[in-house]
Amino acid sequence: MITYALLAGPVLYWDFSRLINEVGNAVQTGDVAVYLLKPLHYQIYLLASHFGNFLFELLLIVLPKCRRLACSTP
Repeated sequence: MITYALLAGPVLYWDFSRLINEVGNAVQTGDVAVYLLKPLHYQIYLLASHFGNFLFELLLIVLPKCRRLACSTP
C-alpha cells in the first residue's frame, strides 16, 4: 500500500493544466519571444521547470503523507 502511494501519488498529482496555462500566459504576454531569444530550448526549460515542481511536491507533500501513513499502521 505504501509503495502504491509513493508511485501513484505523484503520477496522479501531475497537473498538465499548469503546463497549458503557463504556455498560454507566455503566449499572451509575449514572453515566448523572450524565451526563444535566449540560448536554451523552450521545451527543455518547461520540462525542467515542471520536473522541479514535481520533485518539490513529491518531497514535501507525498513523502510526509506516506511517512505518516506508515507510522500510523501497525
